[in-house]
Amino acid sequence: MQAFLQSGFLRALGYAIANSLWQVALLWLFVVLINSLRKLSSAKKYFVALTAQFAAFVWFIATFQFYYNRSGEGLLDPQLTNAANTGTAYLAAPVIDSFSSAALYLVIKT
Repeated sequence: MQAFLQSGFLRALGYAIANSLWQVALLWLFVVLINSLRKLSSAKKYFVALTAQFAAFVWFIATFQFYYNRSGEGLLDPQLTNAANTGTAYLAAPVIDSFSSAALYLVIKT
């Protein structure tokens, strides 16, 4: 049970859920902007909102897949594997290479 609780799947799921908050907020701002700039019929507003929801779902799946693949790469690192086998702690410096990783880093640090 302990291995499942610290699995790459759950880690990737957590990062994907955390990132989906700002991703959906950004899509919601686009929907509000589109609806406020143009006078749309109800059918077109529905289509814009439905498209944004579908885009949010696809973005969530892509984010989950990115972090899941990244967690698999960590298992292939011999330095990480050696640290896990010997029982020594291995701390990696955070890599901030995108807006989402910088936002997540700030949330975790505070």
